[in-house]
Amino acid sequence: MAGFFGKGAVLLRVSACAWAFLLMASAEASAKKVVLQEELPGRIERYSFDDARISAEALRLALRFGPDGLYTGSEMIARASLEVCPDDDPGYKPCGDRTIAAPNFLDNAGENLRRARALMEELAASTPPAGLEAAKAWCLEENGFVLALSEARLRYLRTWDPQTLRATFEVKSAGKVLEPGKLCPAAFEALSRAQNPVQRARVAAYEWHNCVNGAFRALEARRPYPTAAWKAFLKRYGITVRVEHDTD
Repeated sequence: MAGFFGKGAVLLRVSACAWAFLLMASAEASAKKVVLQEELPGRIERYSFDDARISAEALRLALRFGPDGLYTGSEMIARASLEVCPDDDPGYKPCGDRTIAAPNFLDNAGENLRRARALMEELAASTPPAGLEAAKAWCLEENGFVLALSEARLRYLRTWDPQTLRATFEVKSAGKVLEPGKLCPAAFEALSRAQNPVQRARVAAYEWHNCVNGAFRALEARRPYPTAAWKAFLKRYGITVRVEHDTD
């Protein structure tokens, strides 16, 4: 995940419309084939399957745990980004310039985290298809970290207490605890030099966030996404995938 205003932010803006499904019956006479179409940024993926072996509903659920699914893609990043504020969403107050200087920034950031927590609760309560349990475990850790990172940053913006940014992050799959106070001395030094709220908020969004997030991504022992389990799931049900890339 890039900084909140870098590459990741581009992905966030498209994630809201990233999911669209279309069922089509195949003309094949030998077996009833169904195609589930998934529209993703820059490409369309078509999943062909026999609905006597797996239902469309079950496959839709499985896709949430797939490599680019609702629980594994950029949806949590989108929801947990404090700066996101759609002008046409009635759940938000007037956005202003989407910085800490905007009168409604903290309220709108809180709305983002409310939606992020709702996604986390949905994930925690979900039952993945057999064989994708490891994918759920990966999603819980990945999304939990993204949410915790944003929660810590919002606590700081509400209190301006740098101790809130020293809160530790446990990474159970790696058997590690990330300690920002030890890992990111340059970020805390920059905070001490910041002269106003806008500067402090910027340090928290860039130097601090990128340092802690980078430490999490760099953990070699961290649980990787279970690609083998996903491929085995597709093979088990005879699901084939065709990808068409957008050339526009």
